[in-house]
Amino acid sequence: MIHDDSCCHQHEQQQIEMLMRRQKRQRPARRPTPVVPPEDMATPLAYGRGITTVKQIEKIVKLGVEKVILNTAALENPVFVKEAAESVGSQSVVVSIDVKKRRFRNGYDVFTRSGTKKLSASLDSIVVKAADSGAGEI
Repeated sequence: MIHDDSCCHQHEQQQIEMLMRRQKRQRPARRPTPVVPPEDMATPLAYGRGITTVKQIEKIVKLGVEKVILNTAALENPVFVKEAAESVGSQSVVVSIDVKKRRFRNGYDVFTRSGTKKLSASLDSIVVKAADSGAGEI
């Protein structure tokens, strides 16, 4: 029997797309509603949106999600990233940074709150702070 890797990859992609469609249907809720991934899925599943407490992170990880994505809560409170990393391990904590390239000046502007609040801190300082706080990925 010949094992076709492209078939497995296509199956994984279909599972990911199904999970994302399910999450989109649940968007109006502002609190996390994690989805349990299929057991045969090899791609790490990450979840983010509205995560503000370590208790939420622990619950999400217990449901089988391997990584939690933090944005606003992490950028507004770097201590939260440290607490999350201590609770579930830094390999499970991803800090997401929303940026927009400046039109007339070099560099990037950093935003939180779904791109509605511009931060005054530089992108470089935010990346360093996230890494120092214990984020496993940025």
